[in-house]
Amino acid sequence: MLPCHIVRDLLPSYLEHLTGPETEADICEHLESCPDCRAARDAMAADLKAEKAPPPKLNFLKRLRWQQRLGAALSVAATLLCLVGLYRSEYCYDLTSTAEIEALIQEDLASDSLAGFPQGGEVDVLETTTVKDWMFILYQIEQDGTFKRQGLYEFQRGIFGRYRFRQSHNEVYPLIITSLTEIGRQQYLEIYAANWPEEAASFRVFPGYRPPAYDGEEEILPDISTLTPVYEGTAAKSILQVIPVTEEQVKAGLYGSSSVVYYDAEGNQLDTWELAKLYRNSETGFGGGGGGNGAIWPVDVFQVILVILGIIMTRYFLCPEPKKERKDHL
Repeated sequence: MLPCHIVRDLLPSYLEHLTGPETEADICEHLESCPDCRAARDAMAADLKAEKAPPPKLNFLKRLRWQQRLGAALSVAATLLCLVGLYRSEYCYDLTSTAEIEALIQEDLASDSLAGFPQGGEVDVLETTTVKDWMFILYQIEQDGTFKRQGLYEFQRGIFGRYRFRQSHNEVYPLIITSLTEIGRQQYLEIYAANWPEEAASFRVFPGYRPPAYDGEEEILPDISTLTPVYEGTAAKSILQVIPVTEEQVKAGLYGSSSVVYYDAEGNQLDTWELAKLYRNSETGFGGGGGGNGAIWPVDVFQVILVILGIIMTRYFLCPEPKKERKDHL
C-alpha cells in the first residue's frame, strides 16, 4: 500500500482524474484505511471546487448611475413612441362604417380629378370581401339612375385594426372587370362588377382568351371550347370575387375584361363589345384609371432606421463608465 506522503502528493492529480487506473486504485485503497489522508482529500476537493466555481453575477443595472438608467429608459420609450406614431400614421383608416368608406372614396376620386368624374354623383359601396389581411371594396357611382363609374379599392389591415390604402381601380367600363393582384407570394384574380347587363345570364373567365378584334380584323384565336375557365358565375346585382390562381394560369395570360365571356339564358355566347355598347357612358367611352400607395417602402425603411437608432442610444447609456484609476502622487 502507498505511503501517506506519496498519496498526498498524488491527490491533486487524483482529484483531476489524471492518474492511471492502477495508481487510482492504490490511492482509493489507501484512503479507505487512512482518515488523515481522507481529510486532506476532502479539504483539497473543497478548495478545488471553490476555485472552479463561476464568479457571482453582479446586478448590471446597479453598476450604472441613475442618469444612465434614465437615459436608457427614455431612449427605449422615445423609440417605441416614434414607431407607434409612424405606424399609426400609415395605418390610419377606420373601415368599420360604410358611410365613412363612401366618404373616403368620394374624397379620393374628387381629389384625383379623374376624367369623366360625375360631379354630384354619390359613391355607393356595394360589397366588401377580405383575403388574409386585405380588404376589397366594390363601389359604383350612378347619376339620375344611370351607371357612371365603378371600381375597387384595396386596403391592408394593421395590428391595431386600422387599414392603410394599397391601390384602387376606377373604371367607366360598364361590365365585369378582371385584374391580377399579389398578396404575399400568391397571385389572386379580382373579378368585380357593379353593373350587370340584363341580356346576360352567366359568365366565365378564361385565361389567355381574347374575343375577335373589335376593328373587324381576323385573328387566330384559341377555340374557347378547349379552354378551362378560371371562374364561372351567374347574374347578380353586383359581383366581387378575389380568387387564387396558379402560375400556369397567370402564364397563360389574363387579358382583363376581354377574357370574360357572357352567355344568355340558353347558354349562347354573347358579343361582349355589343353588350358593352348598350351600357356605355357616352361622355367618357371605356376609359379608366387607378392609383397605388407608392409610399409603403419608405415607411418600412424609416421604421428600421428608428429601431437602429434606438438600439444605438440605449447601448450608449447602458455602457458602464470606466473606472478612474487613482494616482498616488508622492
